[in-house]
Amino acid sequence: FPVTIQKWIDGNFAHLDARTGNGWADIVSEFYTRGGPAAPGVSAFRGGIYLLEFSDTDTLEAFSNFHIPHSWRIGTTIYPHIHFSVQGNNAGVVRWGFEYTMAQRREANTTNYTFPTTQTIYIDFSVPANSAYSHFVAEAPEGFGIDGTNIDVDSMIMTRVFREPNHANDTFVGSVWAITADLHIEVDKSSWPEKHEVSTPGYCQLGKKKKGVAIVTGK
Repeated sequence: FPVTIQKWIDGNFAHLDARTGNGWADIVSEFYTRGGPAAPGVSAFRGGIYLLEFSDTDTLEAFSNFHIPHSWRIGTTIYPHIHFSVQGNNAGVVRWGFEYTMAQRREANTTNYTFPTTQTIYIDFSVPANSAYSHFVAEAPEGFGIDGTNIDVDSMIMTRVFREPNHANDTFVGSVWAITADLHIEVDKSSWPEKHEVSTPGYCQLGKKKKGVAIVTGK
């Protein structure tokens, strides 16, 4: 190719790689509650908007379930986080907990298809003074996320999200509102080449991969 055309091609491939290479995405889940004394109440946030309210006296809990999409970069660490806001202008630390269990699909895997005993990740988030109604994101720090080596695409991660106000680390005086629970995941493709993550009877059999391209054989 002439030099000008070669540069144009190289530039476009670089731009394509920047848009389609490894990156990050969110899996967002709304909360649900099970009732009872541990369930947070719903209170007015702004105007007609209502959110779950987590007090500074009792450990309250809500739940979120997450489906691992086909775009997830297999084996990478998953980072839970919560979007929340606060009442009042006090400064202090809000301590959030993510209790979780996860499993792959049984019909498509020979291991890791039962939900094991739960594990918990704690996030201590410092709220600055004069932050009433601010939007905050409390995320598990680097290296302290959910280990992704024992799951695959189509796995489920079930979580219990709670504030632990009676822990010594939680120093924020006042209630906080939970907005959504999210997972930050690494992605390395716009889509997965198969409907199912591994070979199953009646579906396409996934052969070897080369440079991210799947070679599919059979039906």
